[in-house]
Amino acid sequence: MLPADILKIDRAFLSGLPGDAPAAAMLEEILEVARKLNLAVIAEGIEDAGQLDLLRSLGCDMGQGFLLASPSPSPVLEALLASGARLQPPARMDAPANGV
Repeated sequence: MLPADILKIDRAFLSGLPGDAPAAAMLEEILEVARKLNLAVIAEGIEDAGQLDLLRSLGCDMGQGFLLASPSPSPVLEALLASGARLQPPARMDAPANGV
């Protein structure tokens, strides 16, 4: 058993997506290995709709990046966490997905 529950994919793996076919294939394999190891996956550096769509189609569990939310001062984040609210993608990106 690995001493981890979540695998984080660095933004460097997303920078050429969705148009970079070899990078997309590598991302798909990373997600497959994570599934086999029962790890949740979070991708960082999501900056455009194409990246988000690809991650959704590949079944990535979670994501973070400027497309989803801008950096915020700690009082704003503390209030958000205290409220129990969840950040959502912009309305134009709202589509059935596997948690991204």
